[in-house]
Order: sequence, then structure tokens, then C-alpha cells
Amino acid sequence: MTTHLVQDHRWHTCPVRPDDERERLRHTFNRAAEIYDRVRPDYPEALFDELVALAGLAPGDHLVEVGCATGKATRPLARRGFRITCVELGAELAAAARRNLAGF
Repeated sequence: MTTHLVQDHRWHTCPVRPDDERERLRHTFNRAAEIYDRVRPDYPEALFDELVALAGLAPGDHLVEVGCATGKATRPLARRGFRITCVELGAELAAAARRNLAGF
């Protein structure tokens, strides 16, 4: 089981997928990296404005993003002046992220 905070701030448990299913899903996204990057809509800019404000972040702060995929959420943060270390297990996803973030 894993836990997450639900809206009324009480912890709720939900089942964790079996290892083999998680591995299958991870490989599925990795094989479809270019398609995913092309068709996945960008996140709204207001989301990042809110994140920055709530976290009290300032340009130049160093962030760590685990599971960055193709960098969809990384780019808006990089444009705001953050230094970001990304961790991505999928080789194709990581390659797409490197291309997408080359200007930063």
C-alpha cells in the first residue's frame, strides 16, 4: 500500500501496482517517448506560478525532478530561472528531455 494526502488532509491508502505491471508501464512510456512528447498537452503556466509561490522558490534555486519524462514540466521551471537536476530511468524519455532542455 502507498499513502497520499487527500483534499481534506487525511491520509488515504491505495493499492500499489505489482512490480511487473509497473515495469511494463514504464517501458511502454519509454518506447513512446516522441509520441508522448508531441501529443501530451503542456501544463498551464498558472500551475507553475502557483507552485513557485507556494514553495517560496526564487530564480537560481536548485530543484530535483524525479521522473521528468520528456521535460514537459521541466521547461516551464527552467524558463523561470531554476537550476534543475532531472532523473529519468527511460533512456528514450531521457534523450527527449535532453533535446527539449538543451537551451537551458
